[in-house]
Amino acid sequence: MNDVLIEVRGLTKQFRVPGRGRRRLHAVADVDLDVRSGEILGVVGESGSGKTTLGRCLLGLTAPTSGTISIGGQYFQPSDPVLRRAVQPVFQDSFGSLDPRWTVRRSVREALDAQGIGAPGERDARVTELLEQVGLGAELGESRPSALSGGQRQRVGIAAALAPRPKLLVADEPVSALDVSVQAQILNLFAALRRNQGVTIVFITHDLSVIEHLADRVAVMYVGRIIEVGPTDAVFAAPAHPYTQALLAAAPHPDPTRRLPPKLLTGEIPSPIDPPSGCAFHPRCPIAIDRCTTQRPALLQIGPSRLAACHLLTAVEHLPVPVTT
Repeated sequence: MNDVLIEVRGLTKQFRVPGRGRRRLHAVADVDLDVRSGEILGVVGESGSGKTTLGRCLLGLTAPTSGTISIGGQYFQPSDPVLRRAVQPVFQDSFGSLDPRWTVRRSVREALDAQGIGAPGERDARVTELLEQVGLGAELGESRPSALSGGQRQRVGIAAALAPRPKLLVADEPVSALDVSVQAQILNLFAALRRNQGVTIVFITHDLSVIEHLADRVAVMYVGRIIEVGPTDAVFAAPAHPYTQALLAAAPHPDPTRRLPPKLLTGEIPSPIDPPSGCAFHPRCPIAIDRCTTQRPALLQIGPSRLAACHLLTAVEHLPVPVTT
């Protein structure tokens, strides 16, 4: 469980902004992140925090401006079919990710055919196996997406992602478009895939309650940067960064006895085209000091398996030490 499967170092992605001369949109900025084999890592943050761009870089769908991604110690090159097969997506739009002309069986088999995995008979058997694994009967194999419910279509998408036996699934808001009861079923499916097959999952969402119940660890993003990482139970019990504290305080929770600091978020997330100097959270932070406006805090170790980027952590109960890699 502690073996690092994915290692991200200095990952940065900038986009040109039409009509803005040389100005760039800083979608992901100097991200360091490890994903451990067999874990579910949640990536959370407000809209515009860079979560989706980070996921697309992990998938090889978006080329980073700088930085590296390695899988099992090998640098990830999207053109390498072996490495490309190792990371597969599960998208939010289950209908848009499936060809409406194709049957369920063909959609699931497509990756096997395209990459020449197995003999034709083996591919058929693999598709039947996958449909069973995701909770769809083989009788649905000849159906088309329009005949399926949203939850069934998402199960087809998960089966298709699993077809080439990837090492990592990157799931970007995979349940946000589903009814609450169906969401629970799909989340249980992800948990079962990790538990029974050891599938590693990066789960991107804005829904903190999903991460609290599903993820082993959580990484919090703000304006393109990772600002806190740690075991989910530890982060939710005692969030270290003021932004994480504010996110959790603002999130609805069914437990009436739960008490969190009343540090609610105010204002809007800054534009990634013109991010603030220093700590990007300082314009919204209720405890910012002068140093926060001019100096960007480093992501430092603040405890066992916990990292955070905040100048004030030295002034409270944590004692940051440099991260060793």
